[in-house]
Amino acid sequence: MKRTVPQIAASSMADIAFLLLIFWLLSSTLNGDEGIKRFLPPFSDSPSQADPTNDRNALVVLSNAFDQLLVDGEELDVSELRTRCVEFVVANGDGVTSPVLAPIEGVPVREMVNDQVIREKRTNYQLRLNQGEISQATFNEAMEKLDRWEAAVEELGRFSALPGSAVISVNCDRATSYDLYIAIQNELEAAIREQRDRIAKERFEMTYTEMEAEWKRQPENEALGRQVIAIREVYPYIISEAQTMAEGTP
Repeated sequence: MKRTVPQIAASSMADIAFLLLIFWLLSSTLNGDEGIKRFLPPFSDSPSQADPTNDRNALVVLSNAFDQLLVDGEELDVSELRTRCVEFVVANGDGVTSPVLAPIEGVPVREMVNDQVIREKRTNYQLRLNQGEISQATFNEAMEKLDRWEAAVEELGRFSALPGSAVISVNCDRATSYDLYIAIQNELEAAIREQRDRIAKERFEMTYTEMEAEWKRQPENEALGRQVIAIREVYPYIISEAQTMAEGTP
C-alpha cells in the first residue's frame, strides 16, 4: 500500500509573518544616528549689519584647504585650540568657581546675575513693552531667559553670564581634511565640557558628564535636572557652523 505524505496547510503563514513583523516594529527600539550638535543664527530677510564693538563676542575659527588653522586671525596648532576656547568662554570669570575679574581684551564681558539684577531687568522689559519699544515676542523671549537665570541662581547662587551674542564660529574649507575637522570639533566641545565639569565637581561632587548621564537614566529626577540646566546656563553651548568657506579659500 502506497503511503501519501500529508500536506501542511500554509495558507495562513503570510498572515502570521505579517503579524510578527508588526509586533517587532512596535516593540523594538531603533537607535538613530546622532550628528554633531550645532546652532545656526536666526533667519532674517535683511542682511545683518556687523557691529565692530561686538568683535570681542566672537571667536572665529577658520581652516583652509591646506589644513591650516586660523583663530581670530592668528595661526595656531589644533593642540592650542582648547586653551584659546577656554579663555574665551571663561572670559572675565564665571562667578561660581572662577572669580570675576576686570574685562579682558578680546573676550566677552560676562554680566553678574543675581536676584536683584533679575528683578530690575524684568521691570525694565515690562516698561519697554508698555512704551512700545519692544514687541511682545521680544518680551516673551527675554522673560524666558530671565526664568532660566532665576532657576540657575537658585541652584548655584549668583553667577556671571555670557552675553547672548557670544559665539564660537567655525568655518571650514570644503577641502579641509576630515581628521582636522573632527579634531577642531573635539577640542571645542572638550573646552566647554571641562568648564561644566569643574563647576559640577565643586558644587555637586559629580562631574557634569556624570550628572548628565545619570539624568538620562533617571529623567524623573527633577532636582538633578535643575542642576544640569543651571550649569548649562553658566557655560552654554555656543559653537556655531553658520557657513562653510568656499573651496580653495585661504
